[in-house]
Amino acid sequence: IRTAEVVLVTGVLDAEFLRDYYALQNIVVQRNLPRKTGISPVDLRKKFGISKEEKILVYQGVLQEGRGIELIIKALKHLSKIRFVIFGEGVAKGKFERLARENNAEGKIVFAGSIPYDELLNYTAGADLGVALIENVSKSYYYALPNKLFEYIAAGVPVVASDLPQMKQVVEKYRVGEIVKDTNEISLAKAFEELLADETRLNEYKVNC
Repeated sequence: IRTAEVVLVTGVLDAEFLRDYYALQNIVVQRNLPRKTGISPVDLRKKFGISKEEKILVYQGVLQEGRGIELIIKALKHLSKIRFVIFGEGVAKGKFERLARENNAEGKIVFAGSIPYDELLNYTAGADLGVALIENVSKSYYYALPNKLFEYIAAGVPVVASDLPQMKQVVEKYRVGEIVKDTNEISLAKAFEELLADETRLNEYKVNC
């Protein structure tokens, strides 16, 4: 890394860490943001047979551990009138499907598979809330600033995100959602329930997105 002409990173804290760790001066921060285009929301309720009374949580991205999916599945058993729609594939899909069966949550989850990227934000825009619950399991995850965070915002969907520094800075600065500090299924279920029941707060976050 010390021989590169330029080191490109997507977050300020990544730059600070690498600057200190490798004694670098040639770092450029370039946010990895989706291109803002006209969005035509897909009716997820109609497409997946979800009732109007149910609120829709969305996760998009690779299905692997450390992304909060297991925690959300466990939280679903404490919730009613909520459907969790997952866009993506990955090595942990089988595990998550088994976990859904074990927690009697199969009827509350839609494994929708991969969506072509140029159509993804249209699907995202059909949800009520986007989840970006990265777990603090490594230095890389601690500094996470995932694409999905910005994709939710671009689609006008409020975010529930982990209490990690770079995500927290974006969510709180622009008031586009809420940060979850307690990472257990009960507190997460309560956070979802309270936010989804508060239409005024949700609409404020949507406008800010």
